[in-house]
Amino acid sequence: MKKLLISLFCAVLALDTVAQTNDYLTFRTKDGTELSFPVDGLKITFDNQQLHAVAQGQKADFNLSDMGLMFFSETPTAIEQLENSVEEVAIVNGRLVVNAGENVRVSVFTIDGRLVEGDYLSPGIYVVNVNGRTYKLLSR
Repeated sequence: MKKLLISLFCAVLALDTVAQTNDYLTFRTKDGTELSFPVDGLKITFDNQQLHAVAQGQKADFNLSDMGLMFFSETPTAIEQLENSVEEVAIVNGRLVVNAGENVRVSVFTIDGRLVEGDYLSPGIYVVNVNGRTYKLLSR
């Protein structure tokens, strides 16, 4: 935890220097969720084991224990966990589980683009397309 706080503090100090070449600061949590904030006007505060980020009307709170990584980039990302989605897509014990109603079109690809069956997925990253909506999933 101390190491994370020191890293976060150093990143905040370097914000002005890095802002000249990178326009966004991205926060990645341990579950893979990513959220980018514009560096211009970004305000980061810490309170009760939480990181609070605010910039240009965008606001988010992160538990420090859930934080995995922060990095600067030229383009924003917003990778979210599946919540409140019409489809529920997950990999459970190596098997693809899709709960999306009737007449579902499902395609599973390896990260290098090979089409695979969803019966057993060895550990790795997979791209799953369900009715035209694409998800990136991790099999452990």
